[in-house]
Amino acid sequence: MSWGEAIRLTGVLLTDPTSQVFAARNDWSGPRSPEWFLLADLFDLTHRAHAKNPPPYPRPQPEHRPARRGGTTMSRAEVLAVLNRYGHDFKEVQR
Repeated sequence: MSWGEAIRLTGVLLTDPTSQVFAARNDWSGPRSPEWFLLADLFDLTHRAHAKNPPPYPRPQPEHRPARRGGTTMSRAEVLAVLNRYGHDFKEVQR
């Protein structure tokens, strides 16, 4: 596995609330399953139906806004040429 692939895969783990990596990065006690979030929503709905202005059940998940990394003034063809110099085999694709 190359460093680039390892970095991309780590990026995927950092966006998945069911992974230990995501939990550790966000100071959670452990990963949360989709069912956990669903049950928290059901708790909120039930509580809201039976109480006046109840606070929402605390959720450990931060606002999910994927960060854009980097930036360039290079054209797409220039970026592909740089990547190909480092051993990748990208071809120009017309959009």
